[in-house]
Amino acid sequence: MTKKLVETEIIIKSQPGYRRVACRDLWMFRELFLTLVKRDILVHYKQTFIGVTWVVLQPLVTMIIFTLVVGRFVGNLSEHFPYPLLVFCGLVPWQTFSKTLSSASSSIVSNQSLVTKVYFPRVLIPATVVTSAIIDIAVNTTVLILLSFWFYKVFTIKLLLLPVLIVFTLISSFFCSLWFAGLSVFYRDFQFLLAYFIQTGQFISPLFYPLSIIPEKWRVVYALNPLVTIIETFRWVVIKNYPFPSFQVCLTSFSVVVFLGWTGWIYFHTVERRIADRI
Repeated sequence: MTKKLVETEIIIKSQPGYRRVACRDLWMFRELFLTLVKRDILVHYKQTFIGVTWVVLQPLVTMIIFTLVVGRFVGNLSEHFPYPLLVFCGLVPWQTFSKTLSSASSSIVSNQSLVTKVYFPRVLIPATVVTSAIIDIAVNTTVLILLSFWFYKVFTIKLLLLPVLIVFTLISSFFCSLWFAGLSVFYRDFQFLLAYFIQTGQFISPLFYPLSIIPEKWRVVYALNPLVTIIETFRWVVIKNYPFPSFQVCLTSFSVVVFLGWTGWIYFHTVERRIADRI
């Protein structure tokens, strides 16, 4: 008995403008996505003497410097909350956000050989960078929990919300990185502009001071920075009796994240078909 062979013909057509990416396309390349994530993690820690400890050292050293230097001036404004804990709560999401944004902005250019040879949804590249940052923020969050126990000698049920905050931090980083990842392919100046943006972000984000020192009438404007709500919610979860950010502040930051995600997704997939030619 002979089997009848069925020939399948696949026609690939170019679609101008915005190209909708189907979920099945992303699912088809799930193995490539996991391989890229594994590669990024291995490259990040390969041939390092103390490995993942480097992830913890940077925020810990920064926390000590802020406590010894900046804490002398603004420590009395922390409303009697442990100032080192207040600073570390800000550094955990900020370090993840700044590093993933910086790496994702140049991720497509860095993977030029892969992008120009085979087809796959290009959005997987910045998504790979953000996903591989889970280990870093998970390790720092663990240190944050231990630091909280050092001050309060107890674990609270609110700590169970930390995984939700981790996910929201990574999603916010991914939405912002879509813009810079696409723009950096066509305009390399944005990689230099991003460095100034991240440097400025350290001062316009409440890293070493609480939100309460910002005048109430300006807090909604200040919350246009989505990290404001993320950092303040980290502090509400970890620090005992720390006030939860107001509804207006949360709504403003959440709206900015949704807007960046929506517009970034449309922009990235609009220019995606030209990336291989311009890179």
